[in-house]
Amino acid sequence: MTLPEFGVPAVMPSFRRVAPELVTLDFEDVIYVAAGKDVKEGKAKLVWTVHQPRGNVKICIIHVLVPSKTIPMGGLGAEIPANSANEILLREHRENERINMHKILDTYLHVCEEMGVPAEKKYIESDSVHEGIVELIRLHRIGKLVMGAVADGCCFKKMTEIKSRKAIFVRDKAHVSCQIRFIYNGHLIHTREAQTVEAIVEVRTDAPSPTTPALGAGESVFLKSRSATLRSDTAKLSNPFQDLMRRAFSLNADRRALRPIASPSPASIPSDQSNAEGMLERQDTPQELATSLSHHLQLIWSVYHTGHSSFSNTLDLDENGMQEVLEEGVMARAEEVGIIEGGQNDPRKLEEELEKLQDHLNKVIEELRSALEGKLQLESQFAEAHESRKELELKIIAANEKLQIFRQERELLQIELNDALQKAEEMSRRKGDSWGTKYFSEFSMTEIKEAVQNFDPALKIGEGGCGSVYRGFLRHTSVAIKIIKFNSMHGSQEFQQEVDVLSKVRHPNLITLIGACPEPRTLVYEYIPNGSLEDWLHSSNRAKQLPWQARVRIATELCSALAFLHSWKPSIVHGDVKPGNILLDAHLMTKLSDFGICRLLSGGERSSNNTTVVHLTNPKGTRGYMDPEFLIEGKLTIKSDVYSFGIILLELLTGRPALGIANAVRKAISAGTLKTILDPSAGEWPYMLAKELVHLALRCCQMSTRNRPDLRSDVWTVLQSIGASCQ
Repeated sequence: MTLPEFGVPAVMPSFRRVAPELVTLDFEDVIYVAAGKDVKEGKAKLVWTVHQPRGNVKICIIHVLVPSKTIPMGGLGAEIPANSANEILLREHRENERINMHKILDTYLHVCEEMGVPAEKKYIESDSVHEGIVELIRLHRIGKLVMGAVADGCCFKKMTEIKSRKAIFVRDKAHVSCQIRFIYNGHLIHTREAQTVEAIVEVRTDAPSPTTPALGAGESVFLKSRSATLRSDTAKLSNPFQDLMRRAFSLNADRRALRPIASPSPASIPSDQSNAEGMLERQDTPQELATSLSHHLQLIWSVYHTGHSSFSNTLDLDENGMQEVLEEGVMARAEEVGIIEGGQNDPRKLEEELEKLQDHLNKVIEELRSALEGKLQLESQFAEAHESRKELELKIIAANEKLQIFRQERELLQIELNDALQKAEEMSRRKGDSWGTKYFSEFSMTEIKEAVQNFDPALKIGEGGCGSVYRGFLRHTSVAIKIIKFNSMHGSQEFQQEVDVLSKVRHPNLITLIGACPEPRTLVYEYIPNGSLEDWLHSSNRAKQLPWQARVRIATELCSALAFLHSWKPSIVHGDVKPGNILLDAHLMTKLSDFGICRLLSGGERSSNNTTVVHLTNPKGTRGYMDPEFLIEGKLTIKSDVYSFGIILLELLTGRPALGIANAVRKAISAGTLKTILDPSAGEWPYMLAKELVHLALRCCQMSTRNRPDLRSDVWTVLQSIGASCQ
């Protein structure tokens, strides 16, 4: 397009508005395919693209990695928000996401390799897929793109237009220079054509600018012919800036130009002033002046581009800034050339305009020098930043290696600690005589059979999962004999556990173990005539009633027995405190029994806050009375017995079963109906006393062990005070 031939002032403003849309054109024969996590769908896009009649093509697979908003907690089946996770966990999760992404992209590359098509991959991390695709188009100047027309997981029998919001967003927001083909199920649904250079120029130049005179008829004909020439030249453009220069200053081949400049190097720029000065001595036409200016500005671009092309991707902003400087200058000069056309017969006026052109060219050269210096400085800063990044990466790698070593050492130390604790517990068990005096007798199998009259069913008073309990008469004493089943899974362990504990401790509210017979595994206890608290509270045919005074005393005695066990060295946790294991003698005195799953807590077993002794084991016990933390984490502590005690205290107050009792009592308190849930069979409860006991029980039933009171220092003190007021 020759500027003077159809009026520079009328064309240049339109050209200025088009320029930003053309600077990112990419003429490489590369087809980009947007592929997601669905490998089957991605393969279909690749196969469709390769089989299009386009000859040899190169495929570039693009992918948008959207970081997940949540992070799974391994083994727990739960997820936590990513912004709540710690830095190490978040970094490991993001790295796993990238690894999985590269596996998928490598699968796509393998598919292309099998089809004999060269391929590469590019990806970006973004909060949304559609914005990521638009950004990839901008960053890599994508000219041809193939992507899906529907959302992932959707299925349509027939479709004639794009459906997904993602596809619509990309169609509307992607750069106009990119041709986008939307496919579905192996069929082309829609094509958004790229806006080419010649189309834009024809559209912008067909209508005259509102601020300038319209073109004449002859000029319009010329414009159309030059448009055809421009279309034939677009394939030869090597980069966006040269495209800008040639569109602004392309002239007919037969126009006479100034003397050519041989060497496109920075050193030759000042010497070219003599060439420009030569213009002042000649009576050239405005067309020739425009040609000269075009040659000079193309020289400036070649100097700017030579030697710095390897860095152009990093400094796109500098290139764009230089483009604006030159483009604005070109438009200003072109307007002046348009004015010259009207007065080219006046030599003095022409000479003045040539001087202005030379001054402007010198100014552009100076600005270019400054831009080159700035670019070199930025290149140096980039190199320094790159080196710093490498150093930081090496430090991070070294830190990660040290962290792995520390973790391995910690695991080894933990294993050694667990072994030491296990050995210490075994030694403590073997050295049981250090606990105190043994109160224990051994009986023969003959004595056991005689005591229960050869296991007469009429003497059986109880039966459980581990064995049967008989009433007998042994060595002139009424006894209860518990015979543990031979095939019981945990019978041997529970037998030894109960013998180890009850043979060495004595308390008025603990059942007395008189002796044992090792073969078969038999335990001999004192006989307790009044059954269990379970029979008194929940039996459907109970004949007797427990008055509220007796219930307060039972709670006090149970608290005393548990506090005694917890204060023993090492501490003893019963682990299965429930009404069925609380026996009542002839005077309704409490006797805590069944120590088969109790645990001894050594001083080395402590919780994470180093304050509570814990024992890690598989949860055992009775539903409704088990500590929630013990049930979930397997951590058995003395506070586990406190929880069970709180549930039993609520049962003594209400007469209700254990499951859901704590929530029912809390609702009654909130509604102000506490009296309605108190057990009427206990008699008339003193309201203030009952209210105090209810609040004490609920404190014991707190979900967190840290919020539960201590039996000896807190609960025992309150119960003693209440018991004294009942007498």
